[in-house]
Amino acid sequence: MNELKEYANVKTRTRETEFGPMTILETENGISAHGQIGWDGKTILADYVYKADGTYDPVYSFIGSDGIAGPHLQETAGILPSLFLDPGGRPWVSLVAYDPDRELEITVPLFGRAEMETPKGHRPFLGRWAGICGAFPVFHDADLWSDTKPDRLLLMEFKDGVLKKRHNKKAALPRDNKIYPDGDSLHLIAREGNSFLHREINAAGEELRRRTIDLGGRFFQQVLSLSFGGPSRLLAEEEGKISVLEIDRNGAVAEQEIMKIGEPFFNTWTPAAIGPDIRVMSFNTQAGNGWFTIRGGELLEFFYSKDERGFRELLSGRVLDMEDDKLIVPGISRTRELAYAVSFYSIKSKTENEKTLFLLNRALR
Repeated sequence: MNELKEYANVKTRTRETEFGPMTILETENGISAHGQIGWDGKTILADYVYKADGTYDPVYSFIGSDGIAGPHLQETAGILPSLFLDPGGRPWVSLVAYDPDRELEITVPLFGRAEMETPKGHRPFLGRWAGICGAFPVFHDADLWSDTKPDRLLLMEFKDGVLKKRHNKKAALPRDNKIYPDGDSLHLIAREGNSFLHREINAAGEELRRRTIDLGGRFFQQVLSLSFGGPSRLLAEEEGKISVLEIDRNGAVAEQEIMKIGEPFFNTWTPAAIGPDIRVMSFNTQAGNGWFTIRGGELLEFFYSKDERGFRELLSGRVLDMEDDKLIVPGISRTRELAYAVSFYSIKSKTENEKTLFLLNRALR
């Protein structure tokens, strides 16, 4: 295989903000974000950089925690990149290989390709990377259109830094689980009737433990932590009131309100873990978009674009000025302990590609 090659059609600059350095990626014809991961204290952004004829180049942009960008490397082996880390912390990608006759997914490292042949292709797995279970990177997929199809898991087996085998598993019903990797096991939680089923499975897909949790008619948005031996925490929201639900080892539930924003969530996205019990997650509402950071049951910061040309941090009242009131937050990833990177872009027109992508590096003090 060929190594990734340098790409010159992305220009970058950095500006300092009171919240951390912001990197601005600029293109001539358009750029869109398609995932990000943290690696070696940096952020790797998977970008689509558009050409004048409407086609695009998949590009990986490397950005340090100081906001300095580079290199930008073009992907030449395929499209639809899905970034992840192997058990040794090295960056890999699954992508659909260029083939006019078949749609097959290959999985390759970002670096060291010259030492390998193009791997055998597989049927594409549509799920997202959930993290590491033991020595296996895990991907999870739920069919949102079926009440009877079980969730699917893909576990990738590595040995000495080499991908050896892909293991496809099915998680027994109920479906539409939230996934929480925890050392050598995976925790799953999903609605079952009027309550929620919490299970722990190993990398072979074997169930180790289960319990039923009664949230008293409440629903949750995201998992903050899951445990059978200690407290579990779930992020909940109802009519604009945001709470942390803490479940003890006996199943008793306590609710702690952390913020009222006045509008219900439309969506939330899987939290990024940046420290012990510290999670960062993004959301959107009818009024705007944003992200927030929680430590246990304590809210540390809350950024919201409602009525702002940028984002207001609601606890301090300070504003991250972006000179735009229509901002999307496509990704958040850990860079190092107690630090993260959040990407965003503006939407000015439904018929025109956005030409700028922003990445803010933030460290908690």
